[in-house]
Amino acid sequence: MKEYILKKKYPIKLDNNYGNTFLLIYEDNDQYEVVVRIVEPDFITGIYKCIYQTKEFGKDVKFLNHKWDLTGSYVLVLYENTGSGGFLTYKVLGYRGNKIIQYVSEKMIIFGSVFFKEKSLIRVTCNQYWVWKRIHNNMTLTPYHVPKLPGAEVIEYSLEAEGKDEKTYKVIIDQPEYKVPVGKIIQIIRKDFNDITGNLRVWSNNDCMKFLNIKYGYSLTSKCATTITIQLTAGAYNWDSAKEIKVEAR
Repeated sequence: MKEYILKKKYPIKLDNNYGNTFLLIYEDNDQYEVVVRIVEPDFITGIYKCIYQTKEFGKDVKFLNHKWDLTGSYVLVLYENTGSGGFLTYKVLGYRGNKIIQYVSEKMIIFGSVFFKEKSLIRVTCNQYWVWKRIHNNMTLTPYHVPKLPGAEVIEYSLEAEGKDEKTYKVIIDQPEYKVPVGKIIQIIRKDFNDITGNLRVWSNNDCMKFLNIKYGYSLTSKCATTITIQLTAGAYNWDSAKEIKVEAR
C-alpha cells in the first residue's frame, strides 16, 4: 500500500476569501509518484481541506505564484522540465467561483521554459518566445519579441524550411564570426516564429565562458580571453543543418 510523505510546503496567494492557502507536495514511499495539493482552511471550522490535487508532475515540479494580466488576479503556475530535451509541462491555475480552475496548459514543449515578465506570462521553446494574450475572449499564445540588452553584442538568427521534410530546414545567420572585448555580454536571439524546433549549443576552448541568468534570449559573457562556439540547428536533432558561429573574446 502506498504511503505519501509531505516533502514540501509553501504559502501561496490566490484570490480567495480565506487566505492561509498552501501548496503541498507529497512523495510516495518508493519515490515514484508525486501528489500536488492546494489546501485552505474551512471558513467555519478552520480545518484545512484540499481544494485541488494532481498527480501529473514528478518530484522536480516547481511553481510560480504571480498576478496575471489576463485575469487581473493571482495565479499558480505548476511546471516541470523532463528528459534530455528539457520538455516543459505546465498548467496555470486560478481561483474563481469558490473553486480552483485551470486557465491554460501545455505538455512536452521541447527545450521549454515559462516565466513572468511583469504581469505577462512568457513561454519559451527552442529560444523562441511567446506571450499569452486574450484575443476575442480566448487565451492565445502570440509572438513575443525579445528586447535587446543595452550594450550587448546581439547575435540574431532564424530557422526556415522549404517543406515539411527536415532535409529542407536551414539556419540563417548574419555572419559566422564576431570579435568582442572580454566581459561584453553576448545575447543570442532567434528572430523567426516558424513552427520549427531547433537546438542551440554553446561551448568555449577554456573555462572562461559564463552563462547569465537573464530571461531574454540566450545570454553569456567571458571572464577572460577565449573562443566561444555557438552551434545552431534547424530541427532539434537535425545535425546535418548545423551552422557554427565563432566569437573571439579578447
